[in-house]
Amino acid sequence: MRRLEESTPEAIADRLGIPQSQLWYNAGQYVGEVCTIAGPVASVHQATDANGMPIFVDIGAAYPSENRVTLVIWTEHYDDYAEMLYEVDHGGAWLSVSSYLDVYEGSLQMNSDNGCEYTWWTGVE
Repeated sequence: MRRLEESTPEAIADRLGIPQSQLWYNAGQYVGEVCTIAGPVASVHQATDANGMPIFVDIGAAYPSENRVTLVIWTEHYDDYAEMLYEVDHGGAWLSVSSYLDVYEGSLQMNSDNGCEYTWWTGVE
């Protein structure tokens, strides 16, 4: 079954006012730069056993997919992201993040240590 055009990532981005160039699957061209990346929140996970207990917010697809951008939020920055994390962890959310885009172990990521500006939308379909 094909998706209705209204529910494609491109159509959703248009409705939210997000330029196509900022969609997560285009992020690879911005490695090493400060940029804005947006897409559906695929998963939110806190690594409670890891040093620093980071929270991973996967945009576009969930780990271990390579077709994702991960926002890494360290616990010392949690208060800056708490409301957004609560809202996007319930599904049907999109997130736009502006920060430095890097590669860590082959995956694209943005890191709260670099400072981030973000916007989120819930109930996106």
